[in-house]
Amino acid sequence: MAEDNESWVAMESTQIEVTNTLQANESIKTELYDSGASRHMSPFRDQFITYQQTSPRPILAANKQVFYAVGTGDFRIQVPNGVNLTPIVLWDALHAPEMGLTVVSVGRIANAGYSVAFEGNTCKIKNRSGTLIGSIPLTTNNLYKVEQVNAAITMPEQVDLYTLHCRLGHIAPNSICKLVKSNAITGIQLIDEGPKFTCPSCEYAKATRKPIRKECIAPLAGAFGDEIHTDLWGPSLVATIGGRKYYVTFTDDHTRYTTASLLRTKDQALQAYKAFANWAQTQHRARIKRLHSDRGGEYMGNEFTQFLQNQGTEQRLTTHDTPQHNGIAESLNWRILEHVHAMLHHAKLPKSLWGEAVLFAVWLKNRTTTKALRNMMPFEKFNKFKPDLSGVPEWGQQVWAHSTDGTKLDA
Repeated sequence: MAEDNESWVAMESTQIEVTNTLQANESIKTELYDSGASRHMSPFRDQFITYQQTSPRPILAANKQVFYAVGTGDFRIQVPNGVNLTPIVLWDALHAPEMGLTVVSVGRIANAGYSVAFEGNTCKIKNRSGTLIGSIPLTTNNLYKVEQVNAAITMPEQVDLYTLHCRLGHIAPNSICKLVKSNAITGIQLIDEGPKFTCPSCEYAKATRKPIRKECIAPLAGAFGDEIHTDLWGPSLVATIGGRKYYVTFTDDHTRYTTASLLRTKDQALQAYKAFANWAQTQHRARIKRLHSDRGGEYMGNEFTQFLQNQGTEQRLTTHDTPQHNGIAESLNWRILEHVHAMLHHAKLPKSLWGEAVLFAVWLKNRTTTKALRNMMPFEKFNKFKPDLSGVPEWGQQVWAHSTDGTKLDA
């Protein structure tokens, strides 16, 4: 057991060998931890989801070396199946820091609802529905081992629920738990799921919230660029540091992926749309077929209309004075502003930074689930892989800024 960071699944014969060793040495058996040979054991404390410290209790290995278990709890491993990894939670595992590897009990995996079969030189693990989730080859020393090189580098960041709530722009705690539990995001592990907390910044942001009536949602567009929803917000009573008073959003109907641009004046909406259309064409080979907007003057001008006609883009306008018919873009603006109010209030920063908060809120919106995509994230739908949110900073946190003033002797 001197190998470095690795985990392995032992055959039943190995477990029997451990049991026979215990029975052959009655003088040691009375001091050994009860049923230690049939439980999961690991030296890696940071991989325990739950943990309770216990008094040191010895465990006898097959080579008669004694290890001490100092804690117990639920433990998560990553089971390989080709290039894919499936997380499995091992209940009631033992923490033995002196061990060199993680030992997984076949019997306990079966008790947890999984099936384990040894076919040829491969250990195969299936879930309750019979789907293969793990395939582990036999090594030359007759062990089924999973090498986890650089496991210390790829360990998920442990964050409490309230901190992650602030980092992710004050989205609902239930949504955060769903993201982590469903493995929709990687790199994050919740320390706990409660207790329920009240966020003063969220209460402040939603105090003046006006509901927008929900409309029937049509089927999603067939491909990226088939239909784009857009809306312009402003003017803001407080300009950004760069003098911006408006922002415009463009949301793809197929992926619900959103981009946002800050504007000084309303007539810059056409320039922002041209940049978005060029990005869609050059980066994703998508020509915009339909543009859905309200009847704001920025979309009704001759120059904007002529550009859409030249591009072959159909313009879809809402009925006059019914912004609810532009529900996707309108409701998006409300959600963005709620997050902006919450982040500004929580960080205690001036309102002139609302533009930076808008861009961050849109960035986060693309990395959280939405019902329209059946709880998939726009980022995942758009890029075909899941985002890694480890190390995402809390918006508005204090940082050091490099100053070029002064001499080389100054700090």
